Amino acid sequence: MKRAVRVLIALGVLAAIVLLGGYGWAVAQRPPRTDLTETLQPGITYYRRALSDPRPLMAHMVEIDLETAEGDLLVTPGDPGDPYEISARTTSEFAAEFGASVAINGSFFAPIRGRTPLYFYPRSGDRVDILGQAVSDGVVYSDYQEAWSGVCINGRRVNMVIGPCEGTFEQILSASTVFMRAGSYSVTESKTAPYNLDRHPRSALAISEDGQRLFLIVVDGRQPGYSEGVSLSELAEIIIPFGAYRAITLDGGGSATLVVRQNGGYEVVNSPIHVRVPGFERPVGNHLGWVLGDG
Repeated sequence: MKRAVRVLIALGVLAAIVLLGGYGWAVAQRPPRTDLTETLQPGITYYRRALSDPRPLMAHMVEIDLETAEGDLLVTPGDPGDPYEISARTTSEFAAEFGASVAINGSFFAPIRGRTPLYFYPRSGDRVDILGQAVSDGVVYSDYQEAWSGVCINGRRVNMVIGPCEGTFEQILSASTVFMRAGSYSVTESKTAPYNLDRHPRSALAISEDGQRLFLIVVDGRQPGYSEGVSLSELAEIIIPFGAYRAITLDGGGSATLVVRQNGGYEVVNSPIHVRVPGFERPVGNHLGWVLGDG
């Protein structure tokens, strides 16, 4: 009996060492806390900003010139079946499958459960339900649901609306809160929920006043001393200097992921925090990508 107990204790200690070692390796792989500005292709620029005020933050943003950049916007196509409307993918998997030069996670979705690397849902390929409207290349695969907002896209014209996208659109991405209007932070009373006021990892989209520039934004969070997350008002303060005029939140938290294509491969430029592991991508319902069309 005593020997069995000692074996169990030894196995427990070994498992703890392995887990701690894996966590330490993941922490070491995070993007450095340094600023970076990089041209990904003509008309598309990536910005990384390491901020210390109001707390340690890592902000990542891709700016797309909708007038000059080669490519088109694409929402992940649905594949309605039983159950739900779409199979989950990581943002990297979406980018690779559809030849996107830039990709960000998209709409809120369900079900989602599990808080450890050994137990979580969905995994890639598992079926999920998009919460709100979703349209890809003119094909509707999820209808409007009360309380969700939308990103409405025809060609290179992008609008962000409170409520449904009304009319016919080539791409629609359900989203949450329009938190910037007319170049400043503005949130309706119904959206001043704790989730919007608290500090979390965030994903968002923004457009410039003239509608010519689209911004894909991720701010990391839940990683003390590295990037601790932002409220929506703090997120607005980060993106206003870049020319953001109207902005809307996508699914955040452990879903927040930004991917770019570089050197023939795909790179996650932020540090996602799925199941509490830095750098671990969450499979999500859908995405928004800038697709070159050459795979």
